[in-house]
Amino acid sequence: MKLDVLLTTGMLLLLLVPAAPKPAVASPSAISNTFFGITVGPQSSGSSWPVPVPFGTSGKATGGSYWVNLEPSNGTYNWTPLDNIVNSARNAGITNVMYTFFETPQWASSNPSQSCSATQKLGVTGCAAPPKNISDWNNFVTALVTRYKGEIQYYEPWNEPDVPSEYSGSIPQMVTLAQSAYNIIKSIDPSATVLTPSVSIGGVLSSNPSCGSSTCWLAAYLAAGGGKYADGVDFHGKACDSATSICASNNIACPPNAIQECGDAPLITQINDARAIMANNGLSTKPLINTEGGYSDTAATKDLPNASADQQAAYVSRFYITQASEGLQTAVWFSWLQGIKGFNFTGFGTTAAEAENNQAYRQTHAWLLGSTIEGPCSEDSASVWTCPLTQSGGTHALIVWSDTAASYSPPGSYSTYQEINGTTHQAGGTIPIGFLPTLLESVGTTTTTGTTTATTSRSTSVTSTSTATSSTTSTVAEFPGAGLPATILLVLVALAFVFRGARSPTSASGG
Repeated sequence: MKLDVLLTTGMLLLLLVPAAPKPAVASPSAISNTFFGITVGPQSSGSSWPVPVPFGTSGKATGGSYWVNLEPSNGTYNWTPLDNIVNSARNAGITNVMYTFFETPQWASSNPSQSCSATQKLGVTGCAAPPKNISDWNNFVTALVTRYKGEIQYYEPWNEPDVPSEYSGSIPQMVTLAQSAYNIIKSIDPSATVLTPSVSIGGVLSSNPSCGSSTCWLAAYLAAGGGKYADGVDFHGKACDSATSICASNNIACPPNAIQECGDAPLITQINDARAIMANNGLSTKPLINTEGGYSDTAATKDLPNASADQQAAYVSRFYITQASEGLQTAVWFSWLQGIKGFNFTGFGTTAAEAENNQAYRQTHAWLLGSTIEGPCSEDSASVWTCPLTQSGGTHALIVWSDTAASYSPPGSYSTYQEINGTTHQAGGTIPIGFLPTLLESVGTTTTTGTTTATTSRSTSVTSTSTATSSTTSTVAEFPGAGLPATILLVLVALAFVFRGARSPTSASGG
């Protein structure tokens, strides 16, 4: 009887003690509005905000806001162009603003007669050379960061230093400039993010012939110690024309008459090259940012005028979807108000395609904002791309597109699909897909701690069938008393054996 009482009491104690709490499990971050970046371009004082779509990061300040413009003579500043950009962004509700220290004034240049990127635009020389006196650089950085403390969140030490017309100095000289800028910025505005100098497409491609036998500009810069003076790494990932040799030789050129395809595999190649350089230099944990995306000059002048509105819209949408799936902190479209030689260019593409491009961006923004990416976009052998995500309300979703028109059999867990124009349909049977992304949703279901992945069949048939598997954490009842101190458990077990040993042989044998 005593044994029965003891065991019963022990079990009651076990039931009363709460289970030990599970350790917290880290989850991917939801996509915020600051992921979406656009470089707006020059603003005049009092002008209306020109961008009719939502975004959270204003890309690098342009339009008369570089060093050559803001300090025309030593110690004399003209802040009006940058004031207009910063004030316009703030009034439009933009929370992040970027600035690039760039273009040395002639009076400060170490090579004042040298032609540079601003020679044709402004008629000035010397802007690509580093300053002859580091104190001039330090004074300008100090003045600017002091004026815009808390209003500019991202700083780049230079623009495309791998391009000779943009920068003609050495890598060690650039490291010195970056070190000085980093220390000054952090002393004035510790919360600001300082990036590496932003390299062009050629600055990250490991097989770029102009990079030398083993490294490209970014790799050489980081190897020289530049990574110590950066909170993140940035690059320029753009659509690149097949007529540009470096793009063609590195398999990142848009296929002829298919500019939309530059929004996936070619862009991923550029991202992977940048990340490989980061990893080789111990910077894998730092964020990667595309501070200048969109179209390269050759793609804009040769391919874009012949692209249909749907092709342009598809590129805009894929540009943001792909980079979100690759975990970039911010992807910036460059630029909203950039006049391209010889034809009408508005916002995301040609003026004729403005409505379609804006709608594609708005719908993509709505799909991604607040969502959690559950894995990178991937392409199967039938050229069907799938990008899994969980939306802000807990709904499993899948973004899908194909480089050729196809009939796609959605997994059973997806009940509706939404086109890029916002139209929603039931997802029974097969659905038509093409190069414009489509969103599949599991309406009425919510996610748990697991993820949803989708694998598309490797069939070469035009019809692609995809099967989705939801990996969820099974609910297992916690053992009562899992949080009970081990000492108490051991005492109860020991007492039980003592009482069992004291009973008669008949009792011990179970009689």
